Amino acid sequence: MAWESMLQETFKEQIEIEKQSIVDYNSDIKEFINLSIQEDEINVILIYGVTNSKSFNHIYRMAIYPKASTGAVYRAGNVIDYQAYDVQDVKSRAKGYFNHYINKL
Repeated sequence: MAWESMLQETFKEQIEIEKQSIVDYNSDIKEFINLSIQEDEINVILIYGVTNSKSFNHIYRMAIYPKASTGAVYRAGNVIDYQAYDVQDVKSRAKGYFNHYINKL
């Protein structure tokens, strides 16, 4: 059971890393929307930081992490006007990113 507990703590740390990245970009966050999930071998992180800005009021971070690591293998983020992505989008974007570099090898 200690291993599962450690994996849960690592998942929480991964989420906090992405939240901190959002706050580092804009400290005027009024709330976080966390859509992150755990899968068999990876954690898929999708977090929105919402501001009071009239435009571009959602700052998102998406990432793919190995279950037991706080080092992301894929990360992206930007600012947008609304919640435009879901967890499947994170996986699709990561696959496109990896395919691009695999094809260059």
